[in-house]
Amino acid sequence: MKELIKKVEQWFADREIIENSTALKQALKTSEEVLELQNAIIDDDLDEIKDAIGDIQVTLIGVCLHKKWKFENLSIHEDVGVSLDVFSDAVELEKSIVHLKEFIDFKSSDILISTLIYLNRISKHYDLTLEGCLKSAYDVIIKRTGKMVNGQFIKDSR
Repeated sequence: MKELIKKVEQWFADREIIENSTALKQALKTSEEVLELQNAIIDDDLDEIKDAIGDIQVTLIGVCLHKKWKFENLSIHEDVGVSLDVFSDAVELEKSIVHLKEFIDFKSSDILISTLIYLNRISKHYDLTLEGCLKSAYDVIIKRTGKMVNGQFIKDSR
């Protein structure tokens, strides 16, 4: 997982996203991805669920880069359980992201840990792993081209 995180961090660096954006803009992108996850859960679309979980992690890595936190040091216990009510967990995940946006100036990464716990529970519900979802997202973004516009990376349309 550490090597994969380093690759995502390098992706951010190569596209100059961190120096041309803010932690809040990354958190707002995270919020968009959480809504995509909720919609994928409603639609029971496993591919989209996997994609959204991976994309959420990518944006959280961006937040960590801004805050100078080490994403790989955010510890979550593997035994967080499997979600019994996956949509409720997705709502709780959204609440965590709201707090992330509101408290982006906090000095602690604790809110990210709770976010990862919900993500992990949701991924386990669908027999996915956080690492597998992140790898899938990385395989997509590494090929992505685009440009920075008002502090956000806008992907080229194809």
